[in-house]
Amino acid sequence: KALSNRYKELNVNGLVSWASNRKTNDKCLEAAEVVSFNSYPGWYGGSVNDIPSTILGEAEFVAQLGKPFIKSEIGAGAIPGWQDPMNGFWTENYQSLVLGAVTKTVVSNSTITAASLPVCPSTQSLCPVDEFSTDHNQDLLYPWSKAIQYIG
Repeated sequence: KALSNRYKELNVNGLVSWASNRKTNDKCLEAAEVVSFNSYPGWYGGSVNDIPSTILGEAEFVAQLGKPFIKSEIGAGAIPGWQDPMNGFWTENYQSLVLGAVTKTVVSNSTITAASLPVCPSTQSLCPVDEFSTDHNQDLLYPWSKAIQYIG
């Protein structure tokens, strides 16, 4: 709380926030102006089916605080090019299922301000290169460029 107050005293043009892995147990949320939670449902516990309820539960909790909510970390890793009809961990198949569930949940809920995927999806075999992509680095942004297009 003291750090938050000091930041505000300095008249910095920004909001007080941090990426909390303590989520609903974070004892400092009253000092946040924007609440951001890190969690990886379907990756570090649970399944793809748990993703919507996890995200929506967090969003509901933050809505009760009356603050904007950012899903600051969520996703799944993949080894580029690894395909598996059983959708095993570390495959592009499984990563696609996780990112699909995250995207669908985030874009369909107005209480979620934003989401960030620090684990870049391997899009060479998941998504075709299109007008959003001009080089390999931008290919990594393809799924979210489509989500933004959907939202906007």
